[in-house]
This record gives sequence, structure tokens and C-alpha cells, in this order.
Amino acid sequence: SEKNTGFAIQHNMLNEYIFSMRNGRQWFHSSTFKLIENQWNYLVVAINNNCVKIFNNGRLICSTPLKNYFKNSKNLVTIGSPVGQINPFNKVQETQANPFKGFIREVQISNSFISEQNIFKNMEMIKKKLK
Repeated sequence: SEKNTGFAIQHNMLNEYIFSMRNGRQWFHSSTFKLIENQWNYLVVAINNNCVKIFNNGRLICSTPLKNYFKNSKNLVTIGSPVGQINPFNKVQETQANPFKGFIREVQISNSFISEQNIFKNMEMIKKKLK
């Protein structure tokens, strides 16, 4: 059902992040990745050809096959905290929610493919805006 679909970027107390999505039946989780602490990060999650690719500062840091999990969703996108009772970091026992601490400058969601060249170009453009 539609209420059982969605997308999330979650993290734990070890500064590990994971991209998760639910297709109505089960959760899919990417490999874990880290952001550079105390520094601006340009993060891109791209879904294409049954693969999730995650880029940080223009560099591919994670690539995970989807195996036909992808399903569009009208539900909220969650960034920075566990989604409901689903926490993919069960290996780390957390006693309470661990919300994202920091600033998010900009979020863009697109339904079209973005090339690695355009990811880098967009990152450079945003860096110039921040100066």
C-alpha cells in the first residue's frame, strides 16, 4: 500500500548514514557511508538502472543494487532520523532517537536522471553561492 512506501536518509551515533526506501512490502537499505564532520558536504542520492548511487562532494562513495525494490511514493522524505520503528542500525543499540545535528542548505528532488558530470557541476555552482 502507499502508506508503506517512502524514502529516508538516517544516521546513528557513530556518524554512519544509510539511504533507505520501502516499496510497500519491505525496506531496502544502501551500504552505510560517512559524511565529513564539521565541513560542508554535497550529498546526492541517485537511483537509476536498478541501482542506488550515493555521491559526496562529487565522488561516488556507495553503490548498491536495488533488485526491483524501487517504487514511487507520495509519502514524506525523511532526513536525519529513524523512520517510525524502523532503524536499520540495529547493530548499534540506541536508547533514543538520534536526530541530525547540523544545517541543510538545500534539498532538491528530481524525477530525471542526473549524470556524474552534472553532479560535479551542480556541486561547484553551490560552492560558489556559499562564498
